[in-house]
Amino acid sequence: MRILILIAQRRCFFSLLTLNLVNVDGTVAAYRLPYLLLGNSAVLKQESAYFEHFYSSLEPFQHFIPLKRDLSDLIQKINWAKENDKKVADIVKAANKVVEEETAPVKVLWSWISLLKVNFWQLN
Repeated sequence: MRILILIAQRRCFFSLLTLNLVNVDGTVAAYRLPYLLLGNSAVLKQESAYFEHFYSSLEPFQHFIPLKRDLSDLIQKINWAKENDKKVADIVKAANKVVEEETAPVKVLWSWISLLKVNFWQLN
């Protein structure tokens, strides 16, 4: 009985944690972003100078909830997400879709080929 209670408590704890996920940079882009965007949670993404190949396909308030670089609006954005369940659900669905499309292996390979092509021609 005690094990079941602990499991139930953990599930409740993790479901509360995954209500809103915050993505912040370290010394480079936070490479976990595609994994967060594929989950069933809203992602609050920090403004960043870093990017991955698919970031140009992401739109604020369409695929993620934007945060200022200094995170000064974090509480405000969390409250916004709490008050806008329908919009947040739409953001989560759109994020899932764009990440599935943009991180497909063929798309990633094409991004690398394009990058290498540009760099090759710049060398000559």
